[in-house]
Amino acid sequence: FMTAVLLSFSHAHEGEETFQEGWEYHTTLQVIALILLVVFILVERRTADPLVQLHLLRDKAFGSAVFANGILHMTMMTIIFIIPFMVENGLEKSTVHTSIMLVIFECLSAPASLISGWLYDKTHSVLIRPCSLFVMAISFIVIGFLAMTGSYWIIVGTLILLGTSAGAFLTPSSTAVMTALPDEHMGF
Repeated sequence: FMTAVLLSFSHAHEGEETFQEGWEYHTTLQVIALILLVVFILVERRTADPLVQLHLLRDKAFGSAVFANGILHMTMMTIIFIIPFMVENGLEKSTVHTSIMLVIFECLSAPASLISGWLYDKTHSVLIRPCSLFVMAISFIVIGFLAMTGSYWIIVGTLILLGTSAGAFLTPSSTAVMTALPDEHMGF
């Protein structure tokens, strides 16, 4: 399934890198990926010892925590993938500028994760996760609007907010995922 998804986003076909040249290749692989996902779900629901216990996602606390954690990781992968294109092609800056942005993001997310974990352990505040997601969303919107016309330093400032909020979300979200289910469903 994942191989077909990843290949569907690659330029592994002959011809120009345009939609007109590659739509048959990409669309075919995306349909194959969808079919494989359906087959995976059907097999997992019928097997005695499934790899992924899909029925656990019906638990609202667990399902929403897993979904939110997925958003966080997609955000982090998006930053790592898109920032180099935006900085080097859009803003016409060097690879050093790209490195500065990525290092800032990573260096702020790690300590923010530790601090938010400590804060969550002390307060058990339910506001840390939604506030962090809100700041992440606003930061993405700002980066989206400033991607081609904004100042490099404004985007760096926005990445500071994004890295801090992503880190602040990580530990409470992971805790929510790990503690949402009863003990008999934890672990392997």
